[in-house]
Amino acid sequence: MPRTLEEEIEYFDRLAHRKDAFASIKQRVIEKSKIIRNLVVKPYKFILDLGCGSGLFVPIFQNWTYLGVDISSKSIKVAKKQFPQQDFFVANAYYLPFKASSIGIVFGNGILHHVGLNIFRELVRVIKRGGIFIAFEPNQRNPIGARKVATVCETGLKKEEIETVLQRLNLKYSIKTKHWIPDWWTGIKRKLARPIEIILEKIPFVKEFGGGLLIYFNK
Repeated sequence: MPRTLEEEIEYFDRLAHRKDAFASIKQRVIEKSKIIRNLVVKPYKFILDLGCGSGLFVPIFQNWTYLGVDISSKSIKVAKKQFPQQDFFVANAYYLPFKASSIGIVFGNGILHHVGLNIFRELVRVIKRGGIFIAFEPNQRNPIGARKVATVCETGLKKEEIETVLQRLNLKYSIKTKHWIPDWWTGIKRKLARPIEIILEKIPFVKEFGGGLLIYFNK
């Protein structure tokens, strides 16, 4: 069953000092940065990294005033040490320490399946009119991804569930599948599988079972 808030904090506190904790995600950082740049078409000032951890994505957000938020105080402590010029906050994603309509871009990598979809209401509150939300999430229609998430007791999400919530909030959105190979496949396994992934991503029906979802909405 899903972890409680206290268990989530304890879990990510334990990972804070492990340099290998998110090694698999690092493989996608550059690729995801290109996607983000293509989606950001306005000169927004602030970018909020929701669930920033120890600051994995800080280097790719140099064009904006960076704000990082995480529930793990130990992760934030590591982030501040690594990037002392940036602003980091320990906060619950449902109670963000920012004024209404103050943020141009909110970014999240693998955050929604931890906090749940009710978080969209708080995101709509802090995002300014014309601002955007961009997130990457594991696709629970992917047989490998669904099994992986189940083993770590996280709440799995499906594309249809996300669409329902965004429609209720009357938001203009887009949800696309990305990466048939899940982020945690590393090393030789990834290298051998990548040519197959390229082929699978071009087949419409199979593509729906890709390893990840790219979620975007405009307020």
